[in-house]
Amino acid sequence: MTPQIEQILGYVAGSFTNYERVVAESANKALINIEPKYQNTFFEKSLSHGIPSLILMYSSLYKVTKQEKYIALSNIHIEKLVEIISKDGIESPSLYAGTAGISLAIREASISGKYYTKLLSSLHCLLKEQTQEKLIISLSNIDKRIIEPFDYDMVNGFSGIVNYLILEREYFFEELKQIGTYLLKYVETILYKVTNCSVDTKNELDLGIAHGIVGPMLTLAKLKSERILKEDVEILNKAIKLVFLCRREDKLWPGKIYSDNILNFDFKNLPTRMAWCYGTPGTALALFKICQLMDLNYTDNIVESLVAQMNSTEKNIYSPSMCHGLSGVAFIYDLIGRSYSNVELANFADYLRQEIIMQFSEQKIFGYTDREKLGEVEVELESVGILQGVSGIVLFLLNPYSDEELLWERMFI
Repeated sequence: MTPQIEQILGYVAGSFTNYERVVAESANKALINIEPKYQNTFFEKSLSHGIPSLILMYSSLYKVTKQEKYIALSNIHIEKLVEIISKDGIESPSLYAGTAGISLAIREASISGKYYTKLLSSLHCLLKEQTQEKLIISLSNIDKRIIEPFDYDMVNGFSGIVNYLILEREYFFEELKQIGTYLLKYVETILYKVTNCSVDTKNELDLGIAHGIVGPMLTLAKLKSERILKEDVEILNKAIKLVFLCRREDKLWPGKIYSDNILNFDFKNLPTRMAWCYGTPGTALALFKICQLMDLNYTDNIVESLVAQMNSTEKNIYSPSMCHGLSGVAFIYDLIGRSYSNVELANFADYLRQEIIMQFSEQKIFGYTDREKLGEVEVELESVGILQGVSGIVLFLLNPYSDEELLWERMFI
């Protein structure tokens, strides 16, 4: 690990030790030029924006560096989290904002199951119950061809939840099978709506990994490769072909397409961005992993889009974060570049990584800020979470120094 990386990790880890300060600074009350709903970036029980982010960061730092201070800090934050959930409960099974996410953080802190076995067992019981309740609602919705991101997506839906459930495959086997049934119906419904699109319908197709079709497609590929899903998944091939049909002429994927775009087969003026959540990198990542899991041959076309994004002037990227910033994009280019032995992609990832390192400043409260454009206003937000904040940047910078898989990646792939 380079001295520069050690400096960044040490500074950020130290800046999170005062919990009250983290909460206060994350309120961003000094920003009066934005809507109040954008100000607060800290949500206690959320893996994406709260205490589980810090637990996962400190536990990962311990696994890589073996420094006892990090596991001690992880334990302190677990005590705080348990105090909160004992009083308030956990509302949903979500990976980003609920029980699956909290379980992921505690699992990493357990150091391969040595600690927190009772806490994990309790969380698993709750997660099983919540997932079963969610399945009843979601299966009812999809049987009526009602599509709700809350049911299927990475953030609140099954595409994210499965990334934890699959770690406890036997315990959650029946739930995983039913989720596979739901997601097959979801993809079938999307294909039906696109195929039967008309001037009288107002259909919208989200192509992003965070809230769009490629997240459920990837989850189906995972369930099939794990032999949980027994059904034929030829429908995945059809869905992949649809996603490629929706590329713009410059080979970039827009975030969303609409009925008139489908009917006129015209996607060239639709906006895109270089990000994990929406746009070419995130869509490419999902398709690439599907091809790996299902032994499909679309990789050259995926790389073509990633190279086109590198050369495009339409990037719309402001932040160093994982969600919509440089860390998420560098993570994707590095993963695909190394997996596919593509020097051009890997070199771009290295370039972005250096940009992230250069943006670090001890003049900033937590070392980095999340920069985003809200309408015409560009703002800098104090944010500590994995999704849009500093702990996600730290985990990305830490990743090359780990000899084993770090669980945080399951939030993004």
